[in-house]
Amino acid sequence: MSSPSTSLVGSTAESIDSASPIIQAGEPWLPEPGELPTTPWYEEKASTLRLSDISIVKEKGGTMGKFEVVIPHPDERAHRPPPGFHTFYMNVATNSAI
Repeated sequence: MSSPSTSLVGSTAESIDSASPIIQAGEPWLPEPGELPTTPWYEEKASTLRLSDISIVKEKGGTMGKFEVVIPHPDERAHRPPPGFHTFYMNVATNSAI
């Protein structure tokens, strides 16, 4: 029987230990203010839904009358819903139950 220092497992472990230096975590890299984009990564668009779409949203979204569904005004955006409201996208409402 061979000793642990001469076994295949022992020699493999020693070679891994010697080949893998321990990497110390440093400060996170942050871009300089001049490197940051000056415009948002998303495009702001007004909702294309109409009042006539509310019944479809309710039906496909499975809200069963538990929630009020409103269409945003042209100057309102999905990423900034009014207080007390929750935003969802039409493809979410039509592809899964809420």
